[in-house]
Parts: sequence; C-alpha cells; structure tokens
Amino acid sequence: MRAWRFGEDGKRLGGVGEVGPFLERYNALTGRGIAEGELFWWEVLGNVRWGLGALKQARRHLRGEERSAELAVLGRLAAEMEYEVLHLLETHG
Repeated sequence: MRAWRFGEDGKRLGGVGEVGPFLERYNALTGRGIAEGELFWWEVLGNVRWGLGALKQARRHLRGEERSAELAVLGRLAAEMEYEVLHLLETHG
C-alpha cells in the first residue's frame, strides 16, 4: 500500500524495494507460484481498507468522541488512498 512506502513511492514494496525479487524468494520458500500481476487486487483492496479506516478515525475526532490532531490528520490520508486506488485502476485495471 502506498501509505506504507513512507514517501518512497518509486519502491512499491514498503518503500524498500521492488516486488519481483521478494516475490521470487517467497515463491521459492513456500513452493507457491504467485505472479506479480496476481497482487493487483490485493493492493487495491488494501488501499480501500486503509482509506476507510482513515475516514473512521477522522470521524472519531470530528464527532468529538476523541479529540486528537493525529486522528484529524488521518482524514487527509483517505484522499491519498482514493487517489492511489484510482491510479492503480487506471494503470493496471
């Protein structure tokens, strides 16, 4: 997910590298044959899930349930996740 790249958007895997080498090693260790393209929908769903979670946290702040600058800032992340989902769908979907 884009949120876990910590500003290193060019490195798709957690901001530390590309998916290919890690997926190759994972497949070698587990005996599976997962292709990089199969991860697309998981990436979309992960971003949607985090976007909804960010909205839920921001709503806690806005409703006064728990006043927190951190919760308020999370609301902005929802828009970033929305952009990422649209970008993924446009480029890979």
